[in-house]
Amino acid sequence: MMNRPPKMVIVAGAVLGIACVGVGVWFTMALAESQQKNSERISAQNELDRLCNEKVSPHISNIERTQEAQQALESWIAAATNQLAKSDVPLTAATPAKFKSDLEDAIRELVSQGAVQGQASRVAPDFRFGFDKYKGDVLPETPDVARLNQQLDIIKLLAAELYEANVVRLEAITREVFESGATKDDSSAPPVSRRASRNKPQTTGGTASTAARPAAAGATDLFDSQRFSVTFLAYPDTFVDVLNRLATMDIFVVVAEVEVKKTGDSIVRGSGDKKDSAGARPAAADPFADAEAQPAVRVVTNPLDELPVNVRLVLDVYSFKGV
Repeated sequence: MMNRPPKMVIVAGAVLGIACVGVGVWFTMALAESQQKNSERISAQNELDRLCNEKVSPHISNIERTQEAQQALESWIAAATNQLAKSDVPLTAATPAKFKSDLEDAIRELVSQGAVQGQASRVAPDFRFGFDKYKGDVLPETPDVARLNQQLDIIKLLAAELYEANVVRLEAITREVFESGATKDDSSAPPVSRRASRNKPQTTGGTASTAARPAAAGATDLFDSQRFSVTFLAYPDTFVDVLNRLATMDIFVVVAEVEVKKTGDSIVRGSGDKKDSAGARPAAADPFADAEAQPAVRVVTNPLDELPVNVRLVLDVYSFKGV
């Protein structure tokens, strides 16, 4: 008769069977969950790909707000440019001969205005105010006359402000040269290419920069600008007055460049500032040698004793086209 298995073997086998069933159930559940997560991942990836590949369609509320902002900005730009356009110097058409006659009259008037009773004239008798190109019997081309008249009117306004500020001397005025060429009454020279002349920087009566000014895209539809330069001798307070006057002119003037040079030394030195026989200034004493020692040199400045400075301003005068 066979021996029966002990109870512990039976219990161990039962426990092992239950464990195997548990592991199988856990593995099955884990596999099912993994498959579910993978399916969710694939679904999310497909949704992301769809969103990335489809055309962007902003919400209707955002579209309405953007359109309102655009209309407000366009209205503001129209109002601002229309207001600024009122201060523009107009383009006046005329014949070349009429422009030449008006130019000579204007130059004589500006030269006479530069003369102050009891003082030296602020301009030379042959000062041409940037129109040196039209000396003698040289005439401009008819298409250029309107803009030349505009430049002449602008220079009149600039010269008036310099005179009112009481500059010591007006040394040079230059304008942006745009014209293709000037001809004499009896000239038979071949015409100069307008495009080639436009692309070549030119100056007259000075060294004003005529390099192209960068502008934002589309800005040229709203405004244009011309470059002028003025060179003058003035006292420091007068120079400040000139800048303030330019900022408050009716026309829109922007100071693009400023160059200031001293014409001398305005420092006044006391009697202690002596030089030896060789012309060299003696070495300064040791300040720690005597606490009560006074400096050997006294340097004094006085705004009333300042010498004139030589000033060159490059100006951009803007013309607004309006909307």
